[in-house]
Amino acid sequence: MGMLRKAALGMLVAILLAVVVGWNMSRFISSTAKIREKDIDFLPPPVVAELLCLGHRNTLAKLRWIDSFAYFEYQLDRKDDNVVGGGKAGGFERLYDTLITLDPHFQSFYEHAALNTGGLLGHQGVALSFQMRGISEMPTSSQMWRNAAAILRTEYHWQEQLPEAFGQFLSTWRRFIPEDSDQISIWLINVGRHFSSISQRMSYWLEQLHMTKAGSPAGDFVEGQLRDEYAKMGCETLQILVNAYRIAHGAPAPRLKDLWLDYDLIDPFSPFGATIGDALPVRLDDVLEPRLLRKRLTRELQANGPIIAVDGRLRLRTDPFGLPWRLVADRVVSTGLERRHYQAALGKANVALLNLARSRGSWPASLAEARSLGLAIPEPPEGGSLSLAGEALEVTWQTQPGQPWSLR
Repeated sequence: MGMLRKAALGMLVAILLAVVVGWNMSRFISSTAKIREKDIDFLPPPVVAELLCLGHRNTLAKLRWIDSFAYFEYQLDRKDDNVVGGGKAGGFERLYDTLITLDPHFQSFYEHAALNTGGLLGHQGVALSFQMRGISEMPTSSQMWRNAAAILRTEYHWQEQLPEAFGQFLSTWRRFIPEDSDQISIWLINVGRHFSSISQRMSYWLEQLHMTKAGSPAGDFVEGQLRDEYAKMGCETLQILVNAYRIAHGAPAPRLKDLWLDYDLIDPFSPFGATIGDALPVRLDDVLEPRLLRKRLTRELQANGPIIAVDGRLRLRTDPFGLPWRLVADRVVSTGLERRHYQAALGKANVALLNLARSRGSWPASLAEARSLGLAIPEPPEGGSLSLAGEALEVTWQTQPGQPWSLR
């Protein structure tokens, strides 16, 4: 009798369980999936929200944030967050303005605000404003700086159109978070290439020089860039003197600009009486004539240019790399800068050589064979000897550099 009662009780429990499960499942048999929609038309402004939270600001902000995820799903399809009485501010902007006011040190609020306003709705100005607001509250957050820099570069093209302002932004980031210097240097390297004038680029790289350590990879790179700019400025300065020398010795001015600068050097009794070849200096030192320098030799030029005073006399020093300036035909060349450009071109040729060897399964035995296979190998400038050393193209120089300019 007892066994029968237990069996009947077990069957009853099983039947009740089946009924409960079936009843719960019946709602899903003929139903269709639907995203839960939610609007935030009645979201209180920050001032009212502060009064309603009764001191539980952080807790209320996070609960309201979690509850807003359904609104995010709603906007995935709608992509229009205009709300009743919202004015120019949309639903996301009002939402995160309230949440950040309640808990200004929760980083995810700023990141999600930028994601929703910028990534979802395309309102990049609003997204950037939230990132900058986050930086003002948490200036030591690398992620906040990185997100803002990404918006400025990709959406507003500051790197190409406003390189100086973008460089200042990155420098400010580095001052607040020195440990981010390595990754910031990568951004800064690209910024420096977009300045249009030599003076702008030099000013930029000088600022970066003070931000790096001597002997570090970033420091070596910045020094190399600064030497490039000094070399370009030196070539420009010496070229103007060479052109003035030509005018002073009876040859035509090569440019209208040179004629305007040095018209007073023309001999009125024998204007343009010499050929260009006869009027060129034999050596670059020949251009250090007082009448040519009187307009141009400033303190800045003596400190940062190719002309220095030694024992009371003007001398032409080496280029910033410790190598001589040269006069090729009527053009001034920095030997060090010329070698730098060639080394960059040789690096590309070595990459092409590696790809060629991979495709053939073997390395060329000589330069002639490499060229016969279609490899473009640039010829070295004056004083360079090119060779194929095993698996790489190498260049050796007859003239070794002396002491480069001191930059620090």
